[in-house]
Amino acid sequence: RLPRLDMKYILADKASVAYKCYTNCILAISADGVKQLDYEWLKGQDLFVFDSQIQQREYYFDQPSSDLYKTYLTNATRYTDHVKNCLGYLAHKKKVKDRAYLIILTEEVPNIKDGGGSGKNVFTGSLSWTTTVHEVDGAIVKTDEKMLQSWNGQNIFVMSDLRKNFYWPMLKNPVSDNMTIKKLYKDESSIPFELSPKFVASTNFSYDISDGGLKRRARPIEFTPFYTKNGGVKKVHGKMFPDDFTAEDWMSYDEVIIECIQYHLQQDGQIDEVVLSEGGQYKQLVLKYGEDLFERISDFTDELIDDRPMGFVKNLKDEIASYLDQFQNRFQKISSFSIYELISYFAEKKGFEFSYNKRKGMNNQKNEKNWIYEFIEQDFLEP
Repeated sequence: RLPRLDMKYILADKASVAYKCYTNCILAISADGVKQLDYEWLKGQDLFVFDSQIQQREYYFDQPSSDLYKTYLTNATRYTDHVKNCLGYLAHKKKVKDRAYLIILTEEVPNIKDGGGSGKNVFTGSLSWTTTVHEVDGAIVKTDEKMLQSWNGQNIFVMSDLRKNFYWPMLKNPVSDNMTIKKLYKDESSIPFELSPKFVASTNFSYDISDGGLKRRARPIEFTPFYTKNGGVKKVHGKMFPDDFTAEDWMSYDEVIIECIQYHLQQDGQIDEVVLSEGGQYKQLVLKYGEDLFERISDFTDELIDDRPMGFVKNLKDEIASYLDQFQNRFQKISSFSIYELISYFAEKKGFEFSYNKRKGMNNQKNEKNWIYEFIEQDFLEP
């Protein structure tokens, strides 16, 4: 029986350095720069690399670039600093517990029927050109310990095309802590956090994460409808990614990966939260509350604004109850705070700030606590 390999002899990314291995060299990427190392350097460090760590292509600093991959990312995601940071996080093979994130690929279009074909699959597929990836079909992914049954040590675990009703809380522990895995015909086992993969979730719908711990780690990348409207990535660029790549195209990819890793390291491995686009917010609220309630509260907000208090405030809870009574208790399980969130959303679209506060009594006539509200018209300054 072969002895267990001591992983301290395997070249591995550090918190401040990422290593990318090519057939002719190794790149050491830090926040400050990029160093090219030869494989003799490994001997001096008493280190080895697995064959799976080596990208089967050469890298040269003076290789011309076609900018193809950056163009794709710009078309598909606008290639913002946030996208750059997320891609750098995924390409960096080091997990740090207080900087672990769930990357969610979604789409800007508010109507799911207008989505699809936006380039999300190209994005997840391209991760395997710089790291190891295991991808599972989101339509059949399990939401228990069997979810990770097919995973075999890859750096990234991708769940593609997740269903509308996917149970997001299942991802809290795998993303932020040790994870439990159940292999076929074997007992459950615990995988230490540092050996677990980084997680990517892709969906044509939106996501509704109620768990605060997981929500704080969720980082969305929204895809534009550019490729959806123009027939897809292949039609726009006239080639299959990556089967038809030239040396210049590969250089465009490697340049982006290096740039993204450096940017991510310059942020000390942290990814700030971002606000979804208008279409993304719309789709998220529809998923969270249902299309029926969404439309009802839209109409209700119109009525509230048209009849808004002038110089005084009203008891909103009574008005909500009165309005929803006509729908025969279809929304009886919806909390007032949920409705306040929707009213705030629709009011903002119409140029109003929705303000509500708990105060003692109305006009100091009684001690009962009431939720009272007002709409404050906003002034929009010309840029």
